[in-house]
Amino acid sequence: MTSSRRRRDLEQEFRETFARVLHCISSDGLVAFPGWDSPAGPSRVLSFRPARARLRTTSSQLFLYMEHTYVLIEDRAGQPHVRTVSYIYSVFNASERRILGWHYHPEGRGERPVATPHLHVYVDTEAGGQSLPKLHLPTGRVALEDVVTFLVDGMGVLARPEYVRSVHGEPRWKAILRTSRESFLRDRSWA
Repeated sequence: MTSSRRRRDLEQEFRETFARVLHCISSDGLVAFPGWDSPAGPSRVLSFRPARARLRTTSSQLFLYMEHTYVLIEDRAGQPHVRTVSYIYSVFNASERRILGWHYHPEGRGERPVATPHLHVYVDTEAGGQSLPKLHLPTGRVALEDVVTFLVDGMGVLARPEYVRSVHGEPRWKAILRTSRESFLRDRSWA
């Protein structure tokens, strides 16, 4: 298999994995489009179309904004890999105000560069003399699967009906997220 074919297949598998994870909670479409020239090479961006996915919940309406930027790189042996260069996963309430945001944007790109993954809590209050929404609360790397799990388990987001049925005693959505997260942990290049 040629190097360019391996790269195409790898990128398609990456995009399909994101789509599988997100389809557990949303039927909105996922698109990829050219990003910017990062130090690691030309980037691609995965995002929803429309920009925010409407999520079904047990009570009030929530929306998810997702922008995941990646590059395709080759290791020393010439094997292609996907490398995340930034992500923004934000939750909005029914009034379309941000509630939470998990970010990683070491190169900036519309945001002040922050070298480490972090969380924003968009509550208009102060902590230690600082505006809470402007603080970058350190998180370590956050997997999309963890965000989706938090939305379902912690914020009352409902898995889509076709993903609730159990497979081997586990709801289908949980099996998809578990399998995807295991793959992410195995293949990631940084923690």
